[in-house]
Amino acid sequence: MKPPPRSPLLALWLGLLLLCGSANPLRADVSGLFTYQVIGGTQVTITDYPKNAAGAVTIPAQIVGLPVTSINEYAFADCTGLTSVTIPASVTSLGDFAFYRCTGLKSAVFQGNAPRSYGGWLFNNTAPGFTVYYFTNSTGFYPTWRGYPCIGLTAPLSLTASWLLTHGLPYDTSLQQDPGRDGVSLLMAYALNLDPRQ
Repeated sequence: MKPPPRSPLLALWLGLLLLCGSANPLRADVSGLFTYQVIGGTQVTITDYPKNAAGAVTIPAQIVGLPVTSINEYAFADCTGLTSVTIPASVTSLGDFAFYRCTGLKSAVFQGNAPRSYGGWLFNNTAPGFTVYYFTNSTGFYPTWRGYPCIGLTAPLSLTASWLLTHGLPYDTSLQQDPGRDGVSLLMAYALNLDPRQ
């Protein structure tokens, strides 16, 4: 006995079902505290970061052996405890509101040229005096970038300048200061690797 003939509509529906089932949709993965997606098998975009994270964050230049080339919209928004962010040279695109309402964010350190693509409200509602730092051999920053004041740095940074920036302080802050007025100078905090804000 012959099986009954299939309708063309049923064959089309089955074909679409198989096609959708075999497709590899974008999925989010986690590396450390970074939620990311691999795009096209060749690059990575950061999609999220914990809102309760505090201190300084350095975005990796690579995840799973692929370059981190973009930060999605709202990826770090509302991370109120961040004090500074270091963005690698591999990042060429920053999405809308990427660091919006990071009210403790005092500085962004760019290790490469200014991103070619950037969204609106990128660093809005950050800490008063928010500053963009860049290396003097980079392009696209001077004298301001997106309306934010910029300061050029000579690479490589000294260990103390790097430590100061990591803790949200200007790179040229005197280590003799005692900002917490608790008897612990910045020099002592640096020597003991303490958080100068605590």
